[in-house]
Amino acid sequence: MQWIKEGDVEFLADVSGEGRGPGRRSGVFYNPAMRLSRDLTVLFAAYQTKERGEITFFDALAGSGVRGMRVMKEGGQIGEAGINGIFVDLEEEAVEAIKNSLERNNLEGVVIQGDVLKLFGEVRADFLDIDPYGSPAQFLPEALRSVKHGGILAITATDTAPLSGTYPSTCLRRYMAWSHKVDFHKETALRILLGYAIRIAASREIALTPLLSYYRDHYLRAFFRVERSRSRARELLRNVAHLLLKRGTLIRRVVWIYRGGWETPRDFILLGPMWMAETSRISVLKRLSPLAEMGGYEEALTLLNALKDEVGYPPWYFEVNEVARLLYREPLSMEKVRSRIEEEGFRFARTHYSKSAFKTDAPPDFLGRILYGVER
Repeated sequence: MQWIKEGDVEFLADVSGEGRGPGRRSGVFYNPAMRLSRDLTVLFAAYQTKERGEITFFDALAGSGVRGMRVMKEGGQIGEAGINGIFVDLEEEAVEAIKNSLERNNLEGVVIQGDVLKLFGEVRADFLDIDPYGSPAQFLPEALRSVKHGGILAITATDTAPLSGTYPSTCLRRYMAWSHKVDFHKETALRILLGYAIRIAASREIALTPLLSYYRDHYLRAFFRVERSRSRARELLRNVAHLLLKRGTLIRRVVWIYRGGWETPRDFILLGPMWMAETSRISVLKRLSPLAEMGGYEEALTLLNALKDEVGYPPWYFEVNEVARLLYREPLSMEKVRSRIEEEGFRFARTHYSKSAFKTDAPPDFLGRILYGVER
C-alpha cells in the first residue's frame, strides 16, 4: 500500500493495474483507469449542491475511498455548499486506510466496516454511488432504499462482455435481457443496463430518470435522478422496448413491450428489453460543462461535448465498415458519409462509442441508397 495523489486528494491504496482495464481485485482497491469516472462524479456532486444545497454522498463500495474524498474536497470547492461523506467497505484494511486518508486531507467523514447490502436503508443520502468490481445488478434493488427523493444514484458496470453480447446467457440471467454481438453492441450494452435499472426501480414504485450515461473502455457508467412516484415510474417504462434487427441488412425495428403489440421476429435478431429514450439529458450536460471548464477535467469536458452531439438521435449507431460490408461496398471516409447524409437533408453526428461510428436520423432502410445508391 502506498500514498497516491489524484485530483486534490492524497490517499492510501494498492494500485490495481497499469492504467487500463478493470485491474486486479486485491488489497485496498484503486484503479487509475477510472479517473474519468471519478472526475464526472465530482462534477455531478458539485452540480447537485447548486440544486439542493449541502448534500450527503454515500460511497457504498468505497475501496480506497478516493471517489468520496474527491467529491467532498473538490465538489465542495466548485459547488455552492458543503458535501458530507459516508464510506462503507467490507474489509478492515480498507476502512483503516480511508480513515488515515481522511485525516491526511483534513476531511471528516463517517467510515463504516460492513456488508453494504445490510446497510442500505439504514444510511440515507442525496447521492449514492455504486462502483462494484463487475455487475451492479445484485446491489440495485436494496440500494434504492438509501437514496432520498430527488437524489442521485450513480452505477458502474464492468461486466461489459455479457452486456455487449459475448455471453448472452449471462446477460439474460443477470439483467433479464437478450444481448447479441451486433455492430453497435456498445450502445445496446448501455441501453440494456439503463433498461434493467429502470425496470427494477419501477417494480418498487420508484422512477429512475437517466441524466448522464456513457460507455468507456472497460466499463459503463450511468447517473439517475431518483423519484418516489408510481406514475412517473410507469411513464418511464413506456420508453423500454425490444429491438429487432434483420440479419444481413441495416433494417432495425423497435417493439414497444409496454405499449402493446408485437412483431414475429422470423429472421430478426432480438435484443433487450432496453431503454430507448435519451441516455443523457442535454440540460444536465450543459450545466456540467462550465464546471468541467474550471480546469483539471479536460477528459470529462471532451466526453460531455461528445454526449451533447448525440442527443436527439435514434437508439443506435452505425459502424462505417459494417455498413460497407452489408452493402458489399468499400468503406467511405467519415467526411463522405457526413456529406452524403446531410445532402439528403438528414442529421449526422460522431459518437463517443467508437471513432469509426456515426449516428443519423436517416431511416436505416434508406441508408444504403443515401450512401451508395443501392437498396438493402
